[in-house]
Order: sequence, then structure tokens, then C-alpha cells
Amino acid sequence: MDLAQQKQRALAALDLRAPQLAAQGDAIWDRPETSFEEHFAARTLAAALEEAGFALTWGLGGLETAFSAAFGAGGPVIGILGEFDALPSLSQEAGCPSKKEVVKDAPGHGCGHNALGAGSLAAAVAVKDYLQSTGKSGTVIYYGCPGEEFGCGKAFMAREGCFDGLD
Repeated sequence: MDLAQQKQRALAALDLRAPQLAAQGDAIWDRPETSFEEHFAARTLAAALEEAGFALTWGLGGLETAFSAAFGAGGPVIGILGEFDALPSLSQEAGCPSKKEVVKDAPGHGCGHNALGAGSLAAAVAVKDYLQSTGKSGTVIYYGCPGEEFGCGKAFMAREGCFDGLD
């Protein structure tokens, strides 16, 4: 299979998963959780990755909602960051182009991390599918990164060496 065919196959696989990926992003939108409290979001994304055949590791960097999900063996080792935290006081009705709070002063996904977490999941699964379909060596690791907005979750993870060994 040439590169163009591989690309088309990957895009078709993503298209098939699009409804599920959108539903995951929407579910996280509907249950916004602020820094280091993202239990629902982390579990939602991790469950989808586990179902796709990834091996999970929880508590990275000493953070309860930080996790990795790995698939494959050998190099290259590709890391993909997934964020999922919400921001305080940004509750917003979905699909409304002007400010319309669902719950006054409640958190919301003003930066779209609900979509970023699901989109990064799609990328990790696409790399996994590529590795499987081609039989090539490689590892893909999805990093569930909490506290991106207020808390520097990635800094805690980096300090603990979570990203060491990535290519």
C-alpha cells in the first residue's frame, strides 16, 4: 500500500470514529471540571483509549487525573498531549455565539479543551491504526494532561520524567 492509500485509509477510519469522538468531546463539554478535578474527563478519554487497545498508567507526576495510554513497541516513540480541563466562570450554552451561561459563574470550556482532548485521542488512535496496518515498529503514547490552564500539570509531569524517551 503506497503512502496516498495509507493516508486515505487513515482518514476513512477517522471518519468512522467521528460520531464517537464528537460525543466524547460533547460529554466533557457538558461536565466541565477545573484544574486537577477532571475526573470525568480523564476517565472518559482513558476508557476510549483502553477500548482501542492502549495500556493505561494513572497518576503521572503525582497527579491523580494525569495518565498515559500507550500502544506499540520500539521506536519511534511518539507522544501526543491531550488536555481536558475547563476554566472557572466560563459556563456557556453549546452552539450559542454570544455569552449565555448554563449555570451562573460555573466552569466551562472557553479554550475548547473538551475538543482538544478528543481530537488528540483521534490522532493517537490513527497512529495506532497505522502501526497495526503496516506492521511497522513504533510506540504511540497519549498523555492525559490535567491542569493546563491553572496549575501547570505538564510541568509536574515533565519534572517527574514522564516525557523522557520520546522521539
